Amino acid sequence: MTLRSNQPFQLAFLIASFGAVRCGEAINAALATHWRVFASRPYFDANGAFYSLAVAAPLLCTVCVQLALQLASAWRLMVGLKAAQIRGARAGARAAASGRPARTCSEARKRE
Repeated sequence: MTLRSNQPFQLAFLIASFGAVRCGEAINAALATHWRVFASRPYFDANGAFYSLAVAAPLLCTVCVQLALQLASAWRLMVGLKAAQIRGARAGARAAASGRPARTCSEARKRE
């Protein structure tokens, strides 16, 4: 199973990434107070420049790419549904022109 085709995972990752970017100020403040636990220098300043460059900017780029992929997937789904709707309308029109009643999906399944 690839993660690229796993829509629920992509959506969860998109929401988690957006949440990390949105809560960046609070995360930066927490890291600024506890920097001695995991670093030798105080990288996290009051303005959040380090967090913004090291964490939020790459995540924001990832969020933009994920959002574009989700929109493209929704676009393909809508185009496919509309194409199926048009095919069904054409089949119904052909059946009406020939004098036969149009078959429904359930009738087609019964014959198979």
